[in-house]
Amino acid sequence: MTRKLKILIVAILVGIILILIELFSSTNVKNNTITNGSVSSPQKSLEIEIKSIKYRKFSPILFSTINSKIHASSANGLFSKSTEYFLKSELKDEYSKLLFIECESYLMNENGNSNTLINWLIDFNRNFKDSNAGYYISQINAYNYYLHGFIDEINSFTSKKCYDGVNYFKIKNELSNLSRLDQEFKSSVIITNMKSTRFKQLKEYYIYCIDPDNQISDCSDEQVGI
Repeated sequence: MTRKLKILIVAILVGIILILIELFSSTNVKNNTITNGSVSSPQKSLEIEIKSIKYRKFSPILFSTINSKIHASSANGLFSKSTEYFLKSELKDEYSKLLFIECESYLMNENGNSNTLINWLIDFNRNFKDSNAGYYISQINAYNYYLHGFIDEINSFTSKKCYDGVNYFKIKNELSNLSRLDQEFKSSVIITNMKSTRFKQLKEYYIYCIDPDNQISDCSDEQVGI
């Protein structure tokens, strides 16, 4: 074998080695991005996005965007299913804290829109099957009932032209206990003021009915035609 042939073979081998190295490097870096001059994997980038949620304005859109990125990255083979599960668990923890704070703000101060909150909770539960979502939905519905539906019932009751003792004490007992609402949300200023106003309303109804000068009959007597 001539010297020139040997040099040519060596050159070819070196070329092949360099091509293989380049291919390996491209494959290794393909699933990475450059962040602040350093290589960052899709997982790391998403972890940073998830942790930044707490420092940003509450946004269900941001949650949906990150959740979609996690799913798409896993579907495209950028990381494993176990990594997808880990990232979604991290996203759930960070987002749920902010979402439930929004719910409690509404239940304590009526800040926000109840229908919007319930839609967010439904979406959150659809993604993560979290029982806390159902809890807050039930509490928001109870809160709205006592501030709207229950007040309508009291107004209708006290407009009666007869005395309904059975339902009087039933409504008064429910107003005292607010059985559908958890204790921590019964102490809000809005609920406290509602109770005070409605107790006064029921008391006025009762006093009016028992005053003999008003000649108010018992509702049960009217029902049986007495």
